[in-house]
Amino acid sequence: MYPSLQCLFILYLALVQLVYSNPAIRIHPALPALPSGRVANLSSLHTANTGHGNNDDPIPKEFKAREEDIGPQSRPMSEPSTFINVVQLISVLGKQDFNGEIRPFSFNTAQFPSPVISLGLPPSKTIKRAYFIWGLQIAMNDMYTRQRSPHFWTSLYSLEWKEQLIGRISFGLPLTVDGQARQITEQKSQVQEISVPANLSTDISNNRVAVAYTFTGGALNKIDVFNTLLWAMSDASRPVSSARVPANWIPPSLAVYGAHTTFVASAARRIAEPFLTYSLLLDALAGAASYFVDHNRVGELRMQLAVDGAPIGDCLFHHRSTSAMESE
Repeated sequence: MYPSLQCLFILYLALVQLVYSNPAIRIHPALPALPSGRVANLSSLHTANTGHGNNDDPIPKEFKAREEDIGPQSRPMSEPSTFINVVQLISVLGKQDFNGEIRPFSFNTAQFPSPVISLGLPPSKTIKRAYFIWGLQIAMNDMYTRQRSPHFWTSLYSLEWKEQLIGRISFGLPLTVDGQARQITEQKSQVQEISVPANLSTDISNNRVAVAYTFTGGALNKIDVFNTLLWAMSDASRPVSSARVPANWIPPSLAVYGAHTTFVASAARRIAEPFLTYSLLLDALAGAASYFVDHNRVGELRMQLAVDGAPIGDCLFHHRSTSAMESE
């Protein structure tokens, strides 16, 4: 005879009491549960068919970014301002230790106060700078390629390593002190602010350094160019920022991830300073992003860098079928 419902209920209560009274088998809350949401679109970041294995992937397979559902708080964002703020943020972080740890912060530029980009973490936690930069790359690619219009909305992305939640990136959405999304009508959490100078001119120049930009060819696919630019900035963030860029430097990631657009930096062959460094290259790439946006045009682009009038580098965004650089 089957046990009665009353007996089943008594057995259930006994089991519950056993679990929560025995420390050896009690379930303790650990890290926050992974949020529900959609894994970010990597359509333009998948490994190309080049014979490279997983160990060669610039972004390890263990790393993922997931767009969280923020419901009615989602509002349209400006595509150009989002792109420029991301690029400027990478240009700041890229001059620091790529594998170093960072704490929660918020960032925007004087040129584009919105959206504010924030890193959310639990209290007293840090995250590798590399993870944050990869998260920005994935989020930008996802926004450009996701299937809704407009593509750019206030967004929250969870960052995961080996299926564990390690942080969140917010675009235009305030975060609580533990990295959770808060109501957009509340004040933004008090975290470290990072800013860049207001003069984000497309021709970067100061007392020593000048970068001139010139369109040299036909139009290029915008998403392709912007992903190439972000790969170049990510790869330029890995070495020490004061290190010299080698002659005919092509971002290593572009050999793994397929793209119709490539980038090459030809450092001048000099035996004494000034040299083309990765720090200067990051600034020049950030300026290229502004140049594309300011001219509302994306095409083959030449970047000529000089210090005190002395040429130090000649760089080019070009279609893969185009010769990398032509001598003047």
